Amino acid sequence: MPLARRVGLGFASRGKVSDAVGWAERARAAGLESVWFHDSYFERDAVTYASAVASQVDEIGIGLGALNPFTRHPVLIAMTVSSLDEMAPSRIRLGLGSALPLRLGQMGIPYSPDEAATRTTATIDTLHRLWSGERIPAGKEGLPPIQPMFPPVHRVPIYIAGYRSPMMVVAGQKGDGYLARPAESIPGLRKLLRVMERAARDAGLEYTTRLCTVLDLRSGDAFAAQSLVYSVQNDWRRRISLLWNSGLFQMTRNRTLMRLSIHPPDYSFPAIWSQIERFITEMIPLRLPTTYRDWIAEQRRAR
Repeated sequence: MPLARRVGLGFASRGKVSDAVGWAERARAAGLESVWFHDSYFERDAVTYASAVASQVDEIGIGLGALNPFTRHPVLIAMTVSSLDEMAPSRIRLGLGSALPLRLGQMGIPYSPDEAATRTTATIDTLHRLWSGERIPAGKEGLPPIQPMFPPVHRVPIYIAGYRSPMMVVAGQKGDGYLARPAESIPGLRKLLRVMERAARDAGLEYTTRLCTVLDLRSGDAFAAQSLVYSVQNDWRRRISLLWNSGLFQMTRNRTLMRLSIHPPDYSFPAIWSQIERFITEMIPLRLPTTYRDWIAEQRRAR
């Protein structure tokens, strides 16, 4: 049975491959959403472990975190993911990152932070074109274009592994999210996510859902605080947002805590702003309005 929230389990690419398959099967039976194999130098190849799990374990996502465009050509990554996608359709997740500069230096591979962002961006563009069946120009003038000889893949989310701001901009503009480091500091993570979300807004993208669990410090209880969030990128998304939020509001209107996330683009559309005003009017008599910062401060005082 799936868990109430999505949980992924990360593995180092070491030890017996058969053991990794067994652990992935146990993770699936426990309801975990995905298993991830880290491509860490100088251990074993993460793709081999992922391939074994993809071919032997059903109903669990399989992540590669993270393949390195400095050591794997984008065409090779496209070929690799195509094979994995055939074994585990719609279950592959791809992480892209530049690894530790120290490791690249040990292998004699030149590296710069700015180049990491530009190369990752170019890799994502190449992957999407090849996965859609599109030809791309050859890397050398005068040679025939590269024609992918594999079928288009299913939807493969791409997560960016990189803790510098340029990589977070890539995550916001090109990727599906950020692949955090082990034991990532919460303040640092919040800062990185702000950079990513700002980059997504600058690119004209909107996040349609934000999952959040609130821990009540007074009682120790954890519960979901669902948020009403709009997507204003185009007409059909605005209509879906209005319908979704109307239904969500009806389901959660009697909860003690509700979050309302309002972004500047929301003000530009009369239908959205009218719905927001109605929600506020109905919520105020039932709750005490407060900001996130003030609510946290009150929780701490009550401990």
